[in-house]
Amino acid sequence: MREGKRRWAGVGALVLALALTFNLVVTEERGPTDAQLASRGAELWGEYCVLCHNARSGSEFNRLEWDTLLLHMRVRANLPAEDAEAMRVYLRSSH
Repeated sequence: MREGKRRWAGVGALVLALALTFNLVVTEERGPTDAQLASRGAELWGEYCVLCHNARSGSEFNRLEWDTLLLHMRVRANLPAEDAEAMRVYLRSSH
C-alpha cells in the first residue's frame, strides 16, 4: 500500500512541475504588462530623446500625434521596435 502512495506522490510532483513550467511559458508569451512597459518607456524616453533634443512632455501631443512622431523617430533614430513600443505605452499613459 505504501508503494502505491509513493507512486501517486511522484505523479503529483510531476504534474505540479509540469503545471509550473507551463505557467512560466504562458507568462513569457504574454510579455510585459502595460505598467511594466510604461515604466520602461519612461526610462527610455529620458535616455533616447535627450540625446538629440529636449524631450517633450507626454501631455504636449495627443495619442495620434505621438504615434506618428514615434514612427518617425523610430526610423530616424533607428530605435528597436520593443523600445519604441514601450515609449508609446508610456506616452499614451501620460494623458
